[in-house]
Amino acid sequence: MRDYPEYTGVMVDWPVVTALDGVQAALDRLQGRYHMVVATNALESTSHQVAGALRRVQLDAYFEAFYTFHELGERKPQPGFYRAIERRAPWPAGGFVMIGDTYTTDILGAAHAGWRAVWYNPQQQFCPGMLPYHDAEIDHFSQLPAALERTPLPSLTLCYHWLAGQNASHLLLQHVQTVAAIAYGLAVLLRRKDVGVDPILAHRGGLLHDLAKLSARRSMPGLDHGAAAAALLQARGLPDLAEIANRHMLYCLVEPQRKPLTWEQKLVYLADKMVEGAQLVDPQARIRALQGRYPEEADQIAQTLPALEQLLQELCERLSQTPTGLLDELKTILTGR
Repeated sequence: MRDYPEYTGVMVDWPVVTALDGVQAALDRLQGRYHMVVATNALESTSHQVAGALRRVQLDAYFEAFYTFHELGERKPQPGFYRAIERRAPWPAGGFVMIGDTYTTDILGAAHAGWRAVWYNPQQQFCPGMLPYHDAEIDHFSQLPAALERTPLPSLTLCYHWLAGQNASHLLLQHVQTVAAIAYGLAVLLRRKDVGVDPILAHRGGLLHDLAKLSARRSMPGLDHGAAAAALLQARGLPDLAEIANRHMLYCLVEPQRKPLTWEQKLVYLADKMVEGAQLVDPQARIRALQGRYPEEADQIAQTLPALEQLLQELCERLSQTPTGLLDELKTILTGR
């Protein structure tokens, strides 16, 4: 429902009530496939009044139940709010998804409770810390059915479990966290330009692109660590993440069979070439650092620079930005200043 700051009191009595664009069409597609309830932090309205407000815009019949503080005795993001809903739900436990617009209450509360979370983010904001705990992100309700139908991406916690299981070092974790944050930030910037890209896929791809960095030589001899990470992710039924890992290696950009193709693949590739250790750097500085670490491959490494600059230029054109301006913008995004 649209919030009108000029109105006070219970919504059912407001002079005007309005449903958000795309909600009814989304509910039509979801009805019969999911159990749907309304769960709100409303202090003044009771469940009957919430249902009444929705009835004014012909939405109440889509929902099986309405929960407020009056019924639950708890508010988001307290775990008791979610547990109270689970106890009252007339279906087996598990598979709960919160769709909400307030990050600290709806999204973080749901994630802490072990629920999946879809962030309704119409302003296309960055999540706190560039660390998305949510599982999917939409900026219009027409996108909700597709977001729920996709194979769930691994949660943030599960990603870290997998990295720990591959003996990721502290320094490697710092690197992949920064790559993931940059890939996520770039994806949000692209969405603001109406480019179709999934910020959560870009983030999880950045977090897991080096999944086999330290274990590949021992467990998968003959594969580079990108291909090894891809094999691990493919085995977990995550082909999109597998392709991001497979196509992030430096030379992939000049290899037709492994060149990054989707925006998520391109963003993780670029983000990885903009991070030296855990520091954001100019891609040319990253190339120089790689040449210093692998002097025997210095000439071959240099041959990737024109293709890397071309990919960066492609991104900058989509963002109406210059490479220097983009680097400055990313510094601001990462520092929050």
